[in-house]
Amino acid sequence: MALLADLPRLWFAPGTSPRPRLAPARCADPDPAGQRYLLKGINRMALVRQLCARPGLSRADLAACVQLTKSTVGLLVRELIAEGWLHERDSVATGDIGRRPTPLFIDPTRLVLLGAEIGVDSTRLVATSLVGEVLGRLQTPHDGQLGAEACIGKLAASLCGLHRQLEGSDRQVLGIGIGLPGGVDEANGFLHFAPNLGWRDIALGALLESALAATALAGVPLFLQNEADVAALGELEFNA
Repeated sequence: MALLADLPRLWFAPGTSPRPRLAPARCADPDPAGQRYLLKGINRMALVRQLCARPGLSRADLAACVQLTKSTVGLLVRELIAEGWLHERDSVATGDIGRRPTPLFIDPTRLVLLGAEIGVDSTRLVATSLVGEVLGRLQTPHDGQLGAEACIGKLAASLCGLHRQLEGSDRQVLGIGIGLPGGVDEANGFLHFAPNLGWRDIALGALLESALAATALAGVPLFLQNEADVAALGELEFNA
């Protein structure tokens, strides 16, 4: 599903823009603040990737794995814990002299990802934790001849319905991933052509953002991608 494939791209704090504004490559004097923001995001996700692959690493282990200073890793880990990405467990005895290392893990309890796959006759939705635990599912049928605007309206309602299933869990929605059967410009959510749906040249990202504007999911980062690309990326990243 789209949401798991998009996890590596969600390096920003929940509720903020999923993409930084980057200076053009030809610019002789790129924005230093933008460059630092991008680099920090890359470093944050490097830590998350390591812990997805090797749960239980300590801060020192992470620093060695990603070749960052221990102080930098300590600051980034502190942020990721505060935002709900990571959590600590009790320190473990190693037999070495000095402070016991504290193992770190992806936190499965505080953040949630929503995903949807738009098909010809139905849309499948799922909510998962950061470790891929399925928290809720929903499938909504629709007419294969349904127009894009009407379909996106139903999708927004279904996403809100799935979100309501999670009420009381205190989980924050980190992002929404949408898989589409067609060519998509991922930078702006513009669908060029979906032959099975009969859709062409539609700003689906803008339509969905507008449909969610007055809901509890307003402002949640959206990621629209081709469904085959999403499946391949999900398999690569998570064996999903």
